[in-house]
Formats: sequence, structure tokens, C-alpha cells
Amino acid sequence: MHTAGIDSDANMKRFHCSPAPALALVILGTGLVWEASSVKAGLCPTVKGMCDMMNPPNECDKDGHCTGDLKCCDVGCGRRCSDPVKAGMCPTVKGMCDMMNPPNKCDKDGHCTGDLKCCDVGCGRRCSDPVKAGLCPTVKYRCAMMNPPNHCDKDGHCTGDLKCCDVGCGRGCADPVKAGLCPTVKYRCAMMNPPNHCDKDGHCTGDQKCCDVGCGRGCADPVIEPKPDPEGPAVPVP
Repeated sequence: MHTAGIDSDANMKRFHCSPAPALALVILGTGLVWEASSVKAGLCPTVKGMCDMMNPPNECDKDGHCTGDLKCCDVGCGRRCSDPVKAGMCPTVKGMCDMMNPPNKCDKDGHCTGDLKCCDVGCGRRCSDPVKAGLCPTVKYRCAMMNPPNHCDKDGHCTGDLKCCDVGCGRGCADPVKAGLCPTVKYRCAMMNPPNHCDKDGHCTGDQKCCDVGCGRGCADPVIEPKPDPEGPAVPVP
């Protein structure tokens, strides 16, 4: 003979289920609907332009509306399902090959393993180590050691926003610097040991650099070096 209490316990065991961590329970009217709410891996690509349409329509509202590994991203003219990109930037292309229409070894970051990115390497697209924002500082000295050891081989070996740079005695992790030069100091204040308002370029917003401003260090607009004239200086005609 089964009692009502035993039947109740059996029903509870029969219908018991563990909660799914990636799902959110939504109650609509009298029904129960499970709705995906997880955010997919990767970043949305940078928006490179804007459309002229007022209030462009969205094809998705969240990553769960996109198939596979696609993410719901702002593409400049509404939201669309897009291929995700990995953190970091592609290295600067330093040369071009002579091949017409060189083949690509990848088409998107998702084709590359680990943290590698699909980049234009000058002769087609290849999986490459990403680089961090900023430039390496100028090397001000060289050590006397032959073949000094390296403490890093790529930016990914450095923590935070540090970059792997030639530091004069092998390669090491260094604070990146921004493009341009600091302006010439035109005066000095009379204060002994004036306070600094920054210690590195990363402490300044936008493209400003951390410079000696004559009374300690402060954020200043950089001076852009003029590019040399490829035709050389003008020569007066007699």
C-alpha cells in the first residue's frame, strides 16, 4: 500500500531536474519558456562607418539570437550577427610581396588557434601573434653583453598593457609610448621637486603624452615629426 506522502515523494524525484547555468527561466502568462542568455566568446569588430538611416533596424538583440559562434554586434547601421574577433591588434605590414592575388591561410580570427589573429602580412592573410596598442620606447643605451637574454618574445608574454620591446639589453616588457614627440620645454618653475601629474603616456587621455612641462610632468599634446621630403630640399635656381 502506498501512502499519499510516499506518492508525493516519488513524483518529486521523477520530475526533479538540475538547473541549467546558461539558461534563464522566463514566465510568460501561464507557460514556462527557457531562453538563452549567455554571452559568446570573443569581441565585436570595430565599427568603421555609420549609415545615414535614422533608427536602422536590428537583426538581433543578443548573442543568443545568432547561430554558431556569431555574436550580435553594432555594425554601424543597426545590429547584425557578426564573426567575433580576438583581443589585440594585427602587426603593422612592413612589406609587400610580388605575387598577384596571394592565397590566404585564414579568413577570420576564428580560423586561428589560441590567441592568434588572422592578419594581412603583406602577402596574403596568415595567423599572427597580436600586438598591443602603443609603440615601444626609444632605446637610449646598449649593454656590453654579447647576446643578452630575452625576458619576452611577444606582447602576449607581458602583463596588462606592457609590450615586449628591445630595452637595450635584450627584450623585456616595457610601458608603451604614444606617437609623436614631447614639446620643447620653454620655461622652468622655481619649485623644488614639483609634483608630477602623470608618470607614463598611458596615464594621459587620447593621444596626449606624459611630458616634462617645465614644472613636473604633465599631459601635453604631442609634436608630430615632419616627414622628410622624398625629393630632398628645394634648391634655388640661379
